[in-house]
Amino acid sequence: MEQGLLKAILNVWGIDCEKLKGTGNASIGERIKVQKLMHLLQNKLCKSDAFYGYNMYLYGPYSPTLSRDYYELVETKDIQAKPLKESARKAIAGIQTEANEFATEHSMTEVRALELLGTTLFFAKQYSRPEKVSEAVRTVKKAISRTQIKAAHQFLSEKDYLPQRVE
Repeated sequence: MEQGLLKAILNVWGIDCEKLKGTGNASIGERIKVQKLMHLLQNKLCKSDAFYGYNMYLYGPYSPTLSRDYYELVETKDIQAKPLKESARKAIAGIQTEANEFATEHSMTEVRALELLGTTLFFAKQYSRPEKVSEAVRTVKKAISRTQIKAAHQFLSEKDYLPQRVE
């Protein structure tokens, strides 16, 4: 993704680029947020991983390319955020708002909710049956209950994050 566009997206989400390069828990939390929010954004707006491809990793879907891009952004201080149309800013902010609503509704931290939503979305793109999605999520996120996974799957479906399947 073009660096100015990535910076603009991070600005809309209120993510401080400097925090992304740290080693503390706050930095890890910020990187998890970026990874999961971008995964949700791509799938909500493009119905695919249009800019960044993802693999399953410790905290859910992870894109090494996105990681490289935000680290480069941190190192290149003179990159200016690309101007975004108001509709684009609203759509980008809407992803974070929806994730926060889910977190609040299910008494989860923002990062934990993003992990669950991202992981559920990752597997929902691979499996059409919700039971298979739940089984796959439980394999990598043992602390997450089936009820939470079902709620995440339903949320993603209702908010139009899931790909439309032709069967």
